[in-house]
Amino acid sequence: MNTIKLKLGNEYDISVKENVTTGYEWQYSVDNPLIVSLNKETVATADSNQLGAANKTSFKLKGLSKGKTKIHLVHKRVWESTAIETKEYTVIVK
Repeated sequence: MNTIKLKLGNEYDISVKENVTTGYEWQYSVDNPLIVSLNKETVATADSNQLGAANKTSFKLKGLSKGKTKIHLVHKRVWESTAIETKEYTVIVK
């Protein structure tokens, strides 16, 4: 498990590769959205003009209040229940 430590009001980026043309995308959840906000941004990569090329997806975290929470990232198709990859982060805001 990964741990991210943030000062109150600071931001942190988590970057992953994503190729939505295959139907797979990163979905996320935050156990306590009062402690940290999370926004997903997809950025085109240099070879994104090529058919089927992956993009870089960035999850922007911001510490909203002091405490500890978990963030869950799941890489799957929305119509399927099985993920091909998962990531979990513990976020501590001080």
